[in-house]
Amino acid sequence: MSSFSADLREFATRTNRTMKTALHGIVLELGTRMVIRSPVDTGRFRGNWQIGDGTPDTRTDSDFDKQPLGSPPSQGTFARWQDQLEGARPGSVIYITNSLPYARRLEYEGWSKQAPAGMVRVTVTEYAQIIRRVLENAK
Repeated sequence: MSSFSADLREFATRTNRTMKTALHGIVLELGTRMVIRSPVDTGRFRGNWQIGDGTPDTRTDSDFDKQPLGSPPSQGTFARWQDQLEGARPGSVIYITNSLPYARRLEYEGWSKQAPAGMVRVTVTEYAQIIRRVLENAK
């Protein structure tokens, strides 16, 4: 086996690992920002953000994340996301969803004084900044 072939294989492995790390970092950062902006009453809404690989995860859990507004996700929420992202590979379509029946009202109708501009729309405006930061850290 030539040294060139081995070098190419190692480059491909390293590149794939870097891309997977970047993908996971971007998704986790987007999800974290959505949770940070999620209103807190009972904590059910914050605890129901799901990550789907290839298809939206539309289930609703009985998980509660009672961290105050502006706080990062609880360890339980973060651990669930990491499990949900486990099989995600570069090129995957990843969905971040909250399928509770009142999610649309919170996002679009100003249903909460804690998050009058929603969570997703505000986070989407930061998407390019998030990608740049994660990719710089993945090098």
